[in-house]
Amino acid sequence: HTITATLTDQSGPVMGETIDLQIEHEHADVPGDSISLVTDEDGIATHSWTRGMPPGAPALQGSGLGEDTVTASHEASGLSEQVTKTWIAEVQLEHVTETDQVFDSEGNPVNATDETHSVLATVTGHEGEAVENAEVALSISGENSDANVDPDPGLTNESGEVVLTYPENGSALPGTDDLTAVLASTGTESNALTKVWMACNAFVEDGDVIQDVIDVANDNDTICVMEGTYEESLNVSTVNGLTLLGEGSGLVTIDASDESGYGIDATFSSGDWGSGLTLQGFTLYGPRQGDETQNYGLKLSYIDGLVIDDVRVLESRRTGIDIHPAENVTLIDSESLNNDAAGIAVRDSTNVTIENVSTSGNGWGGLALWAQADETLSNIDILDSTFSGEVAGVFVQHPGTYSDIDLTGNQITNNEFGFGIDDMFGTPDATAFTLRNNSISGNTTAGAGNTGTGELDARQNWWGDPSGPTHPENPGGTGDAVSDDVDFDNFLPSDPT
Repeated sequence: HTITATLTDQSGPVMGETIDLQIEHEHADVPGDSISLVTDEDGIATHSWTRGMPPGAPALQGSGLGEDTVTASHEASGLSEQVTKTWIAEVQLEHVTETDQVFDSEGNPVNATDETHSVLATVTGHEGEAVENAEVALSISGENSDANVDPDPGLTNESGEVVLTYPENGSALPGTDDLTAVLASTGTESNALTKVWMACNAFVEDGDVIQDVIDVANDNDTICVMEGTYEESLNVSTVNGLTLLGEGSGLVTIDASDESGYGIDATFSSGDWGSGLTLQGFTLYGPRQGDETQNYGLKLSYIDGLVIDDVRVLESRRTGIDIHPAENVTLIDSESLNNDAAGIAVRDSTNVTIENVSTSGNGWGGLALWAQADETLSNIDILDSTFSGEVAGVFVQHPGTYSDIDLTGNQITNNEFGFGIDDMFGTPDATAFTLRNNSISGNTTAGAGNTGTGELDARQNWWGDPSGPTHPENPGGTGDAVSDDVDFDNFLPSDPT
């Protein structure tokens, strides 16, 4: 940092006068800096110094971050002036150990080995340089019983890095912790991280049989599946509240391609619905043997409370993810690709959220929404998802009861048909559907079509061109074509997604 002291009188700059500088450093173990300077012909004296390191100072013991106070004084006139310089830094936090020991529902490590979690804090100065000897503390808040006991702070090394580990007693309970690193000298906070301690009643390792563990599970158990490939189909409809938790869709594969029936059977009874099923963190190759009309990837029926998170379903001979019927469903961060029928089908269900989901390459289309004459499909939210490379991105069939079905912020692109309401099996009520802020473009036959009853509300969408969709009521529009009975007013001039 550089400062200038300028001395003037009524005649202008004063040359050859002594200016005394006193620099008081806030940084620990760094002495003050006393310097005498002489003004030049412009009455200016200039001094530069480096963070926490005045000339002749001993080796830096602190981080050099914080506030320096600089006083310039002219003894002959008694004049003085004071300024401050604050040395700032940035703290970046990242996980070191992403996957830790799993615990049972009472917080006991499954293999009786204590476990900790580590994060790496990196401190850099305003020009990106590493800051050594910076004291960094880890602030923890959350569900873990040890979260109110923050570990001792650490000092960064010459690369500006320090590893912080918790809990210090080496025993954590299940739950979610929010982690932030705090720089002691300035109070600067890092980005926030979340650490989830998995709570498992049982776990399955590569070479084990998942179904054997499910068969002895109790209601509300969590079964953790470790990295590996498991060649089997599963039935998870024997208990309520089951969580099947894989380490991640990129790590755990369930290969049911040589199986008949369903890949994962979650069909409960119409007279005794199941509840609280969670499927998370794996890839499923769907079944391809026996009766092809039964070869669904995930078959999910008569469930109240269903979560599907980070699941990929591939190459089933029927629909990849079939939900019929169900209530209170969340399908998030998942994919359904290259299945022979639909990627995802939601039928006769209510209170369903589909978010950040993608489909591609499915035989019938990406997302099928339907209710037969005596069925209801209601309160469906489809958000921030991608339906691409399909015969139809999203399609609606059958003349049941439809209400409150919203598609917002999705990419419905590069299909033959984008969004369609089809009267092949009867006429669905098009007025139940609302499309907003979607990217509907590159669909070769039509971006939106409606042969149901009433008008489809498809206002405020992007149709692939600022001129709007192609339709006789929009002269000059060159975007995706739309059929009659589609309200495309206020089309967007650019892609909102």
